[in-house]
Formats: sequence, C-alpha cells, structure tokens
Amino acid sequence: MDDYKISATTLGRALQKLVAEGLMTQGELENKLPAYPRHHRILHRDTGSIIYQGESDSLAQLVEEAISRRVDFSGADFSSVDLARADLSGGRFCKADFRNACLLGTDFTGANLAKATLVSSNLFGAVLYKTNLAGAVLSDANLAMVYAMWAFLPAANLAECNLSQANFSGAHLANAHLFETILKETNLTGAYLEGVNLDAAKKIGFG
Repeated sequence: MDDYKISATTLGRALQKLVAEGLMTQGELENKLPAYPRHHRILHRDTGSIIYQGESDSLAQLVEEAISRRVDFSGADFSSVDLARADLSGGRFCKADFRNACLLGTDFTGANLAKATLVSSNLFGAVLYKTNLAGAVLSDANLAMVYAMWAFLPAANLAECNLSQANFSGAHLANAHLFETILKETNLTGAYLEGVNLDAAKKIGFG
C-alpha cells in the first residue's frame, strides 16, 4: 500500500475483483484484507429497516457495543452471520432471525430470545444460562455442549437438534418439541418437562 500509494479501500476492491474472477476464494480474501473498521448494518427481518449501524472491526463487536447501549434487536435479521464467541449477555432479541448463524461459544446469559428463529444455527458450547427462549424455533440446530442451566424454553421447537453433553439442569422445557432430538449424555437434572414426549427423542445415556 505504501509502495503503490493506494488506500485500504482500493486494495479491498482489487481483492474483491480477484474473488469475482475466481482467482482466489472468499476465505483467502479475508486473510489478506487489511484490518480496518468496516461499516455494518443490522436490518429488521420483516421491514428491512435499519435497527443499528456503525463502523467496527467485526459485526460481533458492533452488536456487543449496541447491547451495552441497550439497543433492542427484536425482529433483527442475523441470518447466516458469524457471532461466534461474542458476549451478547442481557441482549434483547425477541423474534430475531438467527437461522444458519455461527453462534459457537456465544454468551447469551440472561438474554431474551423469545420466539426467535435459530433453525440450523451452530450453538456449540454457547452459554444459555437463564436465557429466555420461550417459543423459539431451534430445529436442526447444534446445541452440543451448551450451558443452558435454568434456561426458559417452554414450547420451544428442538426437533432434530443435537443436545449431546449439554447442560439443561433446572431448565423450563414444558411442552417443548423434542422429535428426533439427540439427547446423548444430556443433563436434564431438575428440568421441568411437563408435556414433553421424551420417547420421541434419541436418548443415549442422559441424566
């Protein structure tokens, strides 16, 4: 950049052109782009209106900043985004769309995700301690190794989810849907399970 007197933006555009022409992959591009703040926007899933926007090194960093400012992300579109290992504790995400999102190790402690959509999302190792997931749709999501102690999940759809080695002790799971849900070494100690059909789940040594 110094040798050819070009800006980070110009370099970024040149690299994007290489991707478009098939000369490099998007992953290789991400490794080559210089580290500089980028503009991110979070839109409403239904209206497309802007809920929050700003400059940040990553979307996760921007969302963390917004939560610290008590921004309400109810109805936000987070589909297919990468929020891995972000601290989203206490956030408000009612009816937000997280389908196909990477939420690996994400901290949702005390967050409100009532009626949120998390279909096919990857929540491996996420923290769902006292998280409100009432009526949320998590079908086909990966919840292996999640820490969901005292989580609130009445009427949540957990069909075909992977709950292997997850900790749901003390969780409220009344009327939750567990069709073909994998319960391998899942901890359900003290969980409230009224209206739950455990026979429909794939139970492999859980306690």
